[in-house]
Amino acid sequence: MDADTNNINSNKCSDHIETDGIRWETKHFRELNISELYAVLRLRSQVFIVEQKFNFLDADNYDKVTYHVMAWKGEELIATARLFSSENSNYPGYQAIGRIACASAYRGRGLGKKLMLYSISECARLFGEEDDIKIGAQLRLSSFYGLFGFEPVGQVYFEGVVEHTGMIRPKKRERNNNSQSNSNSNGDSCMSDR
Repeated sequence: MDADTNNINSNKCSDHIETDGIRWETKHFRELNISELYAVLRLRSQVFIVEQKFNFLDADNYDKVTYHVMAWKGEELIATARLFSSENSNYPGYQAIGRIACASAYRGRGLGKKLMLYSISECARLFGEEDDIKIGAQLRLSSFYGLFGFEPVGQVYFEGVVEHTGMIRPKKRERNNNSQSNSNSNGDSCMSDR
């Protein structure tokens, strides 16, 4: 784990940090200014509609009840995600992370890992660690999300022409118990926030 990832993972009491020239912010929809909202919607459209050819309405009204994670390099938004409390989640009873997107020019540099670590820590800061976190992951990325403790659940389904699977990251207490039991059984912990 690099120093930037350690910094992101350990800073759970702030809604704004800066690492490696990237400014990380979390704001509720009602706190976003027009330029920030435009940047979020533009990046998501670039990734999901233009690059991945999804045929869906991105502005689905869930944005209004979520917190938005934003990673800025100067004035450019380079990554985003939205965070749901269990009360407002598109997966009732679960906290959720969705619309996870990184600008293509910044992929392959560890930005996605930093985005996930920051998003998970922000869920804990904003909503507590009492509820599991659920995502709808593209099937081809399920091993990536597995690095953060997410486990596949349910059947594979399609959004547009892309296979997806539900994935759940168990609440902290259960992850710690599983890590201890797995560590005892095979000498290696099954969960690591890398």
